Amino acid sequence: RVTIIGAGMGGLNAAVQLKRAGIRYNVIEKNPGVGGTWHENRYPGARVDTPSRSYTNMFGVDFPYPYSYGPYAENQKYYDWVADRFDLRGDIAFNTEVRSLTWDEGAAMWEIHAEGPNGDYRLFSNAVITAVGFLSRPNVPAIEGAQAFRGESWHTARWPDDVDLRGKRIAVIGTGCTGYQLVP
Repeated sequence: RVTIIGAGMGGLNAAVQLKRAGIRYNVIEKNPGVGGTWHENRYPGARVDTPSRSYTNMFGVDFPYPYSYGPYAENQKYYDWVADRFDLRGDIAFNTEVRSLTWDEGAAMWEIHAEGPNGDYRLFSNAVITAVGFLSRPNVPAIEGAQAFRGESWHTARWPDDVDLRGKRIAVIGTGCTGYQLVP
């Protein structure tokens, strides 16, 4: 049995390949849906900064991308398509986080401590694939005085679905790809 941590591109790819090979697996995903970083980054203007096909697994070459550089919604459609086409959702524990991994030498098994909607639990696997990605947690800089700011603020990876910015003065900190996409 293999446990995969993360249901983004790497985790979904691992799940598809293990399923094809007939190897028992399960996936643990901290978010309520698949897509990893692309599930989280929903800010206005979010899109890939390399060709969309670069974000496609070999088994997804038939996915109909309508854009060369897909916006957030199109990227999310691809990850949902993978999960549905290969019937992976039933093997994914959503809203669940791994808290620790401990190798049991005598049993030759990983003991995985996880926390999900029904509380803490433990499971055991022969192997673990970590597919959490290096962008799975937003980097919020420590800015002096930030706690005293009375307005709304959030990281783009935690963009609220219901925010209305009309008539508001907005400040964006950062000029990387995200800032370049968001500001316009």
